[in-house]
Amino acid sequence: MDTAPTIVEPATLPTAFVEEMLLASHFAGAFRAEATLLAYESDWRVFARFCAERGREALPATEAALCTFLAHEAAKGRKASTLDRRYGAIKWKHKTAGLAVPTDSEATKARDGRHQVCDWSRAGAQTFGHE
Repeated sequence: MDTAPTIVEPATLPTAFVEEMLLASHFAGAFRAEATLLAYESDWRVFARFCAERGREALPATEAALCTFLAHEAAKGRKASTLDRRYGAIKWKHKTAGLAVPTDSEATKARDGRHQVCDWSRAGAQTFGHE
């Protein structure tokens, strides 16, 4: 009787399957990468401070608060990518809190179109209560 250990080679998976598994793993890890979450938290704090300084609640935010904040940030010279990320952070915070995103209403979508978040002129300073 032979008692020597037997070496078993692992089954070789088809290359296409391995590539798909790696791709799925990449997407899962990148879905909310740590750096993205850190940026979202930072952006959320900026928005929450903006609202607090104006005596408004950040969560849940109103459409007027969100649009006024983005207009304020744009007026400060923030890049479009920064505005997009800040908008994403506000959406993320609302979704993780189980709240509706302020700009997800059908009326907002119909009025603003596909690529525009807010109507800056209608969501201006008077709507949010400051000049």
